Amino acid sequence: MRQVILPFLFLCTCLVRPQAQSSEIGLMKIGILPVKYQSGKEQDAANQVTNQLYDNFTNSKRAEIINREFFGDLQNEKFLTSEIDFVDGETLSKTKSKGAKFLLVGKVATCTVEEKKSTSTTGLSVSYECFLNVGLRLIDVETGVTAQSYTLQNEKKMLSDWNILDGDKSTPSEAIQAAVKKLDKDIKKFMDSYFPVEASVVKLKESSKDKAVLVLVGIGSDSGVQKKQKFLVKEKSLVEGEPYYELVGEVEIEEVNGKGISTAKVTKGGKEIFTKMSQPGTKLVITSKN
Repeated sequence: MRQVILPFLFLCTCLVRPQAQSSEIGLMKIGILPVKYQSGKEQDAANQVTNQLYDNFTNSKRAEIINREFFGDLQNEKFLTSEIDFVDGETLSKTKSKGAKFLLVGKVATCTVEEKKSTSTTGLSVSYECFLNVGLRLIDVETGVTAQSYTLQNEKKMLSDWNILDGDKSTPSEAIQAAVKKLDKDIKKFMDSYFPVEASVVKLKESSKDKAVLVLVGIGSDSGVQKKQKFLVKEKSLVEGEPYYELVGEVEIEEVNGKGISTAKVTKGGKEIFTKMSQPGTKLVITSKN
């Protein structure tokens, strides 16, 4: 199978990373286009990656996602297999009309399925392994310029390692499904980098001598938060209609109390956090510590 690696523009240090926003100010809205592919052999992988992206963004609540049916007119072979890697003005305009700031586009650059045969006392057995590479671009709807680029890929294993790989891969389609599943970790890294976790600091739970010791934060098991996970604490406000953040301190998750609530230990900025939480109208949030 012919393999084409698409050129992707990588992030310039001068660009500002998009920041997920809290429900009080409004989640950032983005559109996700169907993932493109080069040939019919890659169509199944492209469809599954599209579903994986939608599921991850929807379940994590990192951004508000435009309903996928809105881009139904792009579910055609002409668009999905086009060698021209661009998003036309009409697509950008309709995305902007829904209030979205970014458009996430992707294309399967490599999807290779290899067969492995082995002989044992029970006879000949056949299994398959899929090596998958998907390029993502985050496009600024206002300018049409690529703001961020990222590559999702599963690592190629040595033949000697195939026997320890998880999942049933007795058919090529099962191998593709397993490869897409392995991209989940990369998708979460992409989201952590460009759509960091954000949740409200909802209550001062314990203090000592005008210093915050424990706080309750609005994030829990539904977001996959874990004990000892570290976050930054920031004051969030609106400046000229845009969210503005100022670093206040740091916390570490001490206990996950429920689906949307956890107890966090203050590790830095205890006095500042206590003071801010004592001021009416001040909003504190926690964000990913990358």
